[in-house]
Amino acid sequence: MSSLGLSYGHLYVQQKRQKEKQKQMDNEKSKGNENGNDKKKIHPVVVASKEEYQSKVQNSSTK
Repeated sequence: MSSLGLSYGHLYVQQKRQKEKQKQMDNEKSKGNENGNDKKKIHPVVVASKEEYQSKVQNSSTK
């Protein structure tokens, strides 16, 4: 019987730590939203024309 209690105690501690960690992450996330740090970066996308792409393919295949 004591081994069952020991196993449950281990799980209880893990759950408690996970809840604390989740609470801390939520607090940090809410602080970031208040400061405006949640803005996402937008990376430009370069689209090559069909002719440029074909010329690059031909050049690489001839090498």
